[in-house]
Amino acid sequence: GYVGLDLRDTNNSTFYQLGTGYESLGHDWDFRLNGYIPLGDRDNVIQDITTDTGLQTTTAFSGNQFVVTNRREQFRFFEEELALGGFDAEAGYRLARWEQGDLTALGGIYAYSAPDLDTYLGWRLRLAANFTPNFHGGIAVQEDDLFGSQVVLSVGATFPGSRPSGAVNDPDFVPSRLGDPLARQPEIAVHVNTDTDTLIEETTTPLFNPEEAEPYRFWHVTLGTTSGDGTFENPFGTVAEALAATVSDGNDVVYIDGESGLTIPSFTIPDRVQVLSQGPVQTIAALPFPGFPTGSVRLPFSPVTNFDNGVVVTLPFSGDGSFPQILDGVVLGNRTVLAGFRLDRTPGAAIAGTNISNVELRNNTITNAGTQGISFTNVGGSAVLFDNIVRNSSNQGMLVQNSTTASGLSLAIVGYELERNQIGLQIV
Repeated sequence: GYVGLDLRDTNNSTFYQLGTGYESLGHDWDFRLNGYIPLGDRDNVIQDITTDTGLQTTTAFSGNQFVVTNRREQFRFFEEELALGGFDAEAGYRLARWEQGDLTALGGIYAYSAPDLDTYLGWRLRLAANFTPNFHGGIAVQEDDLFGSQVVLSVGATFPGSRPSGAVNDPDFVPSRLGDPLARQPEIAVHVNTDTDTLIEETTTPLFNPEEAEPYRFWHVTLGTTSGDGTFENPFGTVAEALAATVSDGNDVVYIDGESGLTIPSFTIPDRVQVLSQGPVQTIAALPFPGFPTGSVRLPFSPVTNFDNGVVVTLPFSGDGSFPQILDGVVLGNRTVLAGFRLDRTPGAAIAGTNISNVELRNNTITNAGTQGISFTNVGGSAVLFDNIVRNSSNQGMLVQNSTTASGLSLAIVGYELERNQIGLQIV
């Protein structure tokens, strides 16, 4: 039997182990059992690197909703060295002897283990030869699920020799072998454990309307296509279908792709509905969502920022420069928005609102109206007009006429162009 202390320096780590074992040496048969017990720290972290993509925010239409997605990816690379404990056991039979040496065939099993690591059982077959009292060698084949299959060739020398230099009589053969080196694994088995993890945190939610604290509902229109159900994936083919599907709860937006160049028949906007085209860059105010700067934003029907804790999001596909043309005019309802259209040669007023309150017109171009370009009659609340162009109207470019009994109107006109109208702007 024996007890020994082994040390291994891997350049990254230093490990120690206690080795102990028993062997039986015979004339024809040998038996061995070795145990390997790591001492001190059995693991050493070599690398532990984490990279983070940061918070990435994307927006997209899905069905009738405008969804916002936050995504963060963290990638971790972890590498450590583990000192393995275990045992090996083998039995061998002497195949040949000569004057100063012998050849032995051996077979056995071995096992490796470590905390948080499965126990791996393997097998080993080897040939061991003592060529002379000074030189010995061998070849081994072994396999386990941790290190795989290996072929090990070994050659060694001992000075002075471990056996008598002359011939050994048969009765003295076994005692003469007591000086042979121990058959054990003096090198501490070390496993390099690597692990990569990708952690993905993703949150998807619809965009919420700050006024109603409910998700916006988008009705998509692609002019000239086969009629669908108004979702982003299957849009309506006409504006009339989209308007008929809206609900007057303040959350509905009709969003129109006018790249086909087809014209739109006249229509009336139901109460509390927004009608937008993809022509200009369209933004929409929403409740806060991580990834977007939060601050003071403008809600519809206000000429200035009036909501302190919100975000502004640009609608996908907006700004494509295709401003659909509406024939015969538009009639506004209460709390309605019209943005991004052309109106040419309407027989009467191009855009008209009567006995309503709160309207918003943005980025509309009106030419050659039969009467007024924009006509408000008894309109109360707030009327906000941003970046509208009115040219060549037969009467007023913009007409606002309220009776003495009508509720008060706050009118804001910003960035307008009024050219070659009979009367540019008239308020009575």
